[in-house]
Amino acid sequence: MIWTLQNCHVCNTIALDTHQDGLLCVDFIAGADRQHLITGSKDQTAQIWDLEIQRRREYLQGHRDHVSVVHYHSAHHKLITCSLDGTIRIWDATTYRLENIIALNLGAVSDVGYIEDLQRIVVGCYQGIAMMEVNFHEVSIARQGRMQIMP
Repeated sequence: MIWTLQNCHVCNTIALDTHQDGLLCVDFIAGADRQHLITGSKDQTAQIWDLEIQRRREYLQGHRDHVSVVHYHSAHHKLITCSLDGTIRIWDATTYRLENIIALNLGAVSDVGYIEDLQRIVVGCYQGIAMMEVNFHEVSIARQGRMQIMP
């Protein structure tokens, strides 16, 4: 269900019935043409949902474990999916084409956030945290309180 914030009433419902297992995460994608949701599931997929027609628009696959985090990066028009398999996948938000797979070797990925002032993405994993430049090429990894740079 989608709720309005002004009066806390249900304004829309979508049946997310194409996921084969439990839904774990969701993010909102505000586009110029339409509004979408991206969802992540225990079925190892992320899916893009068109809110206007209330149907799945795209199916993102490739993770080998639950999709634990989905994030729309509006400034760079990227979709980020993270998984308990320890990988981060970067997708073009227009074509839905996979652009990059990042394996941090820090265990399962549990959260991701964007630091606008630094133009960096911060990734929380079971065994540490990592910071990446928004271009997703330079990665800094923190283990046991020390930061290391990985090219």
